[in-house]
Amino acid sequence: MANLRTISVSTRDENGDAIKGLDINMITLLVGHNGSGKTFFLVTAYVISEIAIISKLGLPEEFLKESARFIIQNSYNFFEEGQIVGHFDESKITVNVKNKEVTSIEYENWEAAKEIPHVKYMSTSMRTFSTIKHYLSLRKMISETVQSHEIHEKICQHYKLYDVKHVENMLTKVPFYFPPELSSALKNFEIEDDVEVFDVDLENSDFFYRIRNSEKKVYMTTLGNGHQSIFNMLINTFL
Repeated sequence: MANLRTISVSTRDENGDAIKGLDINMITLLVGHNGSGKTFFLVTAYVISEIAIISKLGLPEEFLKESARFIIQNSYNFFEEGQIVGHFDESKITVNVKNKEVTSIEYENWEAAKEIPHVKYMSTSMRTFSTIKHYLSLRKMISETVQSHEIHEKICQHYKLYDVKHVENMLTKVPFYFPPELSSALKNFEIEDDVEVFDVDLENSDFFYRIRNSEKKVYMTTLGNGHQSIFNMLINTFL
C-alpha cells in the first residue's frame, strides 16, 4: 500500500488572509494551541486521500472533478481557491481549486501509486454516542422523505463529510462481534461487562452492546462521555 508521505496546501481563509502551506513528513503526533492548524492538517490529509482514492477508479474527468469538489466543499469550513498537494511515496497528486470549483487534477508518476490508504478522521463533535444519536435521528427523518441515494447528500448539509463517513462506516460494519481478548481489554478502562457484540438500534437512533451469553443490551448513550469515547475509538480501530 502506498503511504501518504507529505501534504501541502496553499489557500486563503474567509477573511482573505493567506494560510501558510503545510509540508509535513511522517507525522505521528500533532501538538499546538487552539487555532494553530491541527484540525486543518487532519482534514487535508483526509481530503487528499479521498480524492486520490477516487482518482484510481478511472472515472471520466468531469465526474472526477465534481466528486473532488464535493469532497472539498463538504470537508472544509471554507475553501474557495487554492491548491492541495499530496505525495504518496514516489507519486504526487495536485488538486487546483478556483471559485469553489475544481479546475484540474494533475498527477506525477501516478502509475506507481498502488493501493491508496484510507485516512480516517472524525471531529470532536462525533466523539460521543450522545451526539451520534442526533445524527442517527436526523438520518432517520431524512430517510423517510428522500430516495436512498439522496440521503448522504442531504446529511452533508448538516454534517461534514468525514463525520458522515465515520458513522456510515459503523452502520455498514455492525454487528461487530468482540473477540474475548478485546472484551477483556475493556476492563483496563473500568468497563466490567463481558461485551459480545456491538450493534445499532435504528428505531431508537442509538448504538448498543450486548453482554456475552445474555440478551441484555447496554445503550451507548447510557454510558459516561469517557466510556462513550473509548468505545467509539476502539470500535473504529477494528472496523
